[in-house]
Amino acid sequence: MFSALAHSLDENKLTSYGRDMSGILKLAEALPHSQLTSLSLDKNGLTNSGKDMSGILKLAEALPHSQL
Repeated sequence: MFSALAHSLDENKLTSYGRDMSGILKLAEALPHSQLTSLSLDKNGLTNSGKDMSGILKLAEALPHSQL
């Protein structure tokens, strides 16, 4: 579980430049169990230029169940 209430994961290559969505999928699984109230994921290639929407869709599903 996350211990911080706000966190920035900007420019962390979470998707390995859009090639691997597993980290984003795991993050989406964890969000409903976290206490995060703010999260930034700027510049992480979350959709591989629109070619893979799996990570962003899972995040969208998780957000209503989180405190974000």
